[in-house]
Amino acid sequence: NDIQAELAERSLYEFVKISWSILHPQDQFTDGYHIQAICEHLTALVEGEIRKLIINIAPRHTKSMICSVDLPAWTWIRYPSFRWVYSGYNIALSTEHSVWCRRIIESQWYRSNWGNRYWLTSDQNQKSSFENSSQGARSSFGMAGITGRGGDFNVMDDPHSREDWKNPEQLKKACEKYDVAIYPAVNNP
Repeated sequence: NDIQAELAERSLYEFVKISWSILHPQDQFTDGYHIQAICEHLTALVEGEIRKLIINIAPRHTKSMICSVDLPAWTWIRYPSFRWVYSGYNIALSTEHSVWCRRIIESQWYRSNWGNRYWLTSDQNQKSSFENSSQGARSSFGMAGITGRGGDFNVMDDPHSREDWKNPEQLKKACEKYDVAIYPAVNNP
C-alpha cells in the first residue's frame, strides 16, 4: 500500500514496524517506547545531527534488528551510497544480521516500493558483505577482522559476549579495539 510505503520511507520506526513480518511472519510485532527512542536516535545519526551513539539495552529488545538489519535497508532508500561496516565478537551473528538485511532488501515489499532506486550487485553479494549499484555497501566482520576496512558508519553490535561483563580485561579489549580499529575506519571523520 502506498501510504504504508510513504510512512516507512519517512520514518525508521514505521519501517521497523512494517518490515517486521518479512523476517518474523510467525511473530507479531511488539512495540515499546524503547523502539521509538532507538529509531529517533539512529535517524539523528544518519542525518548528521549526532556523530556518535551508544545504545545499551537488555538482550532481546530488538536493538540488533533495528541497528544491524533494518537501519542499512531503510537508509539506502534515501542514501543508497552509504557504506556500513558492522563488527561484533561473534562473526556468525554479524553474518546472520547481514543475511537478514539482504532478505529485507530483496523482499517483494521492498523491491516493489524502492527497487528502482538501486539494486544489489552480483559481483559483491556474499553472506557477510554486499554492495549496491550506487556504491553503497554493508560488510560484517568479527572484532579481529575489521582492520583496514572503512565505512561511513562503523557499528559495533555486541563487541563482547554476555559473560565478559564480569571481566574488566575483556571490556578493556573491546574499548581498545574501538579506539584502534573501528573509530579510525570511519570514511570521513
